[in-house]
Amino acid sequence: MVSPEERAHFTRAGWLRRGGFFGPEAIARIRGAVEALGAAAARRLSGVPQEDLPGLVVVPELEDPGAVCRYEYVLGSHPALRELLLELLAPAVSELAGEPFIPFKDKVNEKRPGGGAYRAHQDIVAYRAFGPRAHMTAMVSVDPATQENGALLVAEGYRIFAHMNPWDVVETLQGRPVLRSHQGGERHGDVHADIARRMHWRPLETRPDELVLFDSFVPHRSEVNRSKSSRRALFVTFSAAREGDWYERYYEEKRRSPLDPKFHVSTPTRHTLL
Repeated sequence: MVSPEERAHFTRAGWLRRGGFFGPEAIARIRGAVEALGAAAARRLSGVPQEDLPGLVVVPELEDPGAVCRYEYVLGSHPALRELLLELLAPAVSELAGEPFIPFKDKVNEKRPGGGAYRAHQDIVAYRAFGPRAHMTAMVSVDPATQENGALLVAEGYRIFAHMNPWDVVETLQGRPVLRSHQGGERHGDVHADIARRMHWRPLETRPDELVLFDSFVPHRSEVNRSKSSRRALFVTFSAAREGDWYERYYEEKRRSPLDPKFHVSTPTRHTLL
């Protein structure tokens, strides 16, 4: 159950962390499924012919096209993982949102040593190209996330910041500010650097038993992985059920136009320049 204090924090900050959410069995099942998906992604990127997981979408690192940066269509590729995650995540997301939410998209970020920095951005910049307007993302730390290996950083008090600096805001949607960001070019979707520098960034160091929920407006970023091992994080983004089921439609469009910039907002991946 979401406590009044947790709900108030989410409304104010745009994110919420819940410790002890996943038990040992669930952690082991999630890690096993992600390892199988990651191995399939690596084989596909290396050009090894395969028939397993045909729907998996694999995206390479910009600086190393032979290295996996992320893979998507996780729920659609792994039925057992889908069943487990929806059983655990959908009720938590829907309760916090106050209405039924269903999967919109998903991904596993495989942050390899020396790579994987994600620049400051708001997810709404990418998601608004599709039908749903209400989104919430659930982050599962497959591996412990630390400042050394590039844990998620969220902007503290961004709504107060935007209120104090209205010239940094281009519009307000659903009562939340959309900050000035680059439109087109290599930094498509990035919050302008002068804004990002003035914000206070809080690192969320997380364990595999913890669940982090955040909406599509809270600015976030992450640093390069400075450790000697990969750090994997699973993200399942949900949207309001009343706005329709967009999961398959999202990936149909992504497969048709894999280099469209809206699929690469602030990511260390290659896209078409607008």
